Amino acid sequence: MLGKGMPINKKDYEDLKPYYDYQRKVAYNKEQVMNMAMNFEGRIFDQYGPVSLPEFRVHLWDRIRPDEYEEPPSTWVPEDEKIRIEGEVYKPEQRIMFKAKQQVLDN
Repeated sequence: MLGKGMPINKKDYEDLKPYYDYQRKVAYNKEQVMNMAMNFEGRIFDQYGPVSLPEFRVHLWDRIRPDEYEEPPSTWVPEDEKIRIEGEVYKPEQRIMFKAKQQVLDN
């Protein structure tokens, strides 16, 4: 299960595939939001001055609803080793930018 600090072995993954797939979906979306937020470092201000990047990242993540989560690409490997499947190798250059969904508001 999650929390071991080691990748998920393939048998455990197959036994609990829906659970692990959802955990990985959440992780994918969170990684993308956190990576996207890095583009705003030093460029976000409120009435008191610069906004803390860690605070901004948490604020952005808190605004994403689960029904807005995107499915991770089949080639994606999580940064967090605990939700990697045995044999997956994380490559930092794999980062894929989050595709913001546009919401159409009815007037």
